[in-house]
Parts: sequence; C-alpha cells; structure tokens
Amino acid sequence: MRWLRLLGVLGSILVLYLVAPVSADPPERVVVRAVIGVAALLGLTAGLVEQLRRAVRDDERRVEGLVAAIVTVLVVFAYAFYALEVHRPEQLDGLVTRLDALYFSASTMLTVGYGDVHATGQAARALVLLQMVFDVVFVASAAGLLTARVRRGAARRTVSRDG
Repeated sequence: MRWLRLLGVLGSILVLYLVAPVSADPPERVVVRAVIGVAALLGLTAGLVEQLRRAVRDDERRVEGLVAAIVTVLVVFAYAFYALEVHRPEQLDGLVTRLDALYFSASTMLTVGYGDVHATGQAARALVLLQMVFDVVFVASAAGLLTARVRRGAARRTVSRDG
C-alpha cells in the first residue's frame, strides 16, 4: 500500500507539472513571479528539510519521503526552466518542451550534463547554478541525516548485544 501511495503522489506531481500553465506575461509580471517563485523555493527547501528529518526518524517513511522530495525538486526546477524558455527563449539552447525541461533538470541534478540542452544566457546560468547549489545542499543534508540514523541504529544494536 505504501508504494501505491508513493506512485500516486509522484504521478500527481508529474501531472501538475504537465498541466500547470505558463503564460507569456509582460516582463514586469515575470519579475513578480520570479520573486514569488524564489520565496516558494525557500519554503519548499524548509519543508523538504523537515521531511528529511521526519523520514530519518520513521523507518517506514524514509524511502518514500526522500523519493517524493527528490521528484518535487526535480519538477520545480524543470518548471522554472520551461517558464524561462517560454519567456526568454534565447536563454536555453535545445530546450523546447516540458519534457526537454524535465530532462535538463534531471541531467543537471544527476550531474550528467550531456550538452544537448544547455544554458546560453545569464538568467539560465543563474538558474542552473541555483539548482546545483540546492541539489548539493539537499543531497548533503539527506546523506548526513541518513548517516546519523544508521549510526544510531548500529549503536543500539551493539548496546543490545553487549548488554
């Protein structure tokens, strides 16, 4: 049942990404949306860190929480890349569709970087840098929390065997 719920959450995230509108508003609205987007990203970051902390404490939710958090980050950045493409198409070379944006976000997150889609403008490069920093901080936080959890579990097992 847990895995079905996780698949439902992941499917919902992807459907929202595919249907969320991106309009070609005037530039002043784009700036307002960018500010709102950064604020939302900061809120998302705080929420993801809290999700990681809960996941580490709860063995049942650990994997599901991490997978959902990673997919959420991937989709948020894909949406930002696609919106940038809609509003300023000269910023990214090779990115045309939402699938292209998802592909580019995933290759950036996974540090693959095939080069077929790449940032050419300063705004796109800034967004790529933001994703790279976010990914490093997020992965480092997740690794640190999971490592602490594994060490606590190993220490408990050692104490119970010795005691």
